[in-house]
Amino acid sequence: MTKYFTLLMFILVISFILISCNQPLSKQEEAIKDNKEVEVKEQISLNGVFLHTTWGEVTQKLAEEYEKETGVSVNIELVGRDMIFQKLALSIAGNASYDLFNVDYNWVPELVSTNSLQPLKKYIEKNKVDTEGFLPRALALTQWNGVNGAYGDGGNIYGLPQTIHPHILWYRSDLFEDEKLKSEFKAIYGYDLSPPKTMRQFREMAGFFNGKIVNGKKYMAGLDKLVKGSAMCIHG
Repeated sequence: MTKYFTLLMFILVISFILISCNQPLSKQEEAIKDNKEVEVKEQISLNGVFLHTTWGEVTQKLAEEYEKETGVSVNIELVGRDMIFQKLALSIAGNASYDLFNVDYNWVPELVSTNSLQPLKKYIEKNKVDTEGFLPRALALTQWNGVNGAYGDGGNIYGLPQTIHPHILWYRSDLFEDEKLKSEFKAIYGYDLSPPKTMRQFREMAGFFNGKIVNGKKYMAGLDKLVKGSAMCIHG
């Protein structure tokens, strides 16, 4: 049975969002349906899945503090990105009991299209969450407008920003200054080889360097983690 999720998503603007998928006890479900408050005497436990990174480890520490303050037990698993999506899919299908997810913001359109996410407007208003404190672009990436298929633009809010960081362009200056490579590049693309200023230039330079062998070494280029053998990459 497919579950309908009440979400608290915290966005990592370039990479991830944290989604809270509320799978409450039956008494809580009735309370939500009837818009009533109900006292739940049973011990409440929340299970979360986060990326195995610094912010995931920080969340584990915050979970300990939250448990002390509220009595609610929070268990946070740190796993890889692909495993997060698998566990999210299982929870949506009702085959797993996870409540918190740290996921890519670009998963939002897909999840909204399958009615797996619930807008947070009424929860934001009820808890008096000040959304003005978030960077506009960060908040926009938590919104999705299903009418015109765009982030922001007055769309429903499905999350709140969690971690924000910029992309960084890394490149091998020695390769960009190599006269032979510069001549070869200009002959193909018609302009000088230099650090890209637009995404079109980045794509063309990535295509030029990706798989190229220089002095017996094969180089890579693209949107990825910076690794040995990279001629150029954008990493966030």
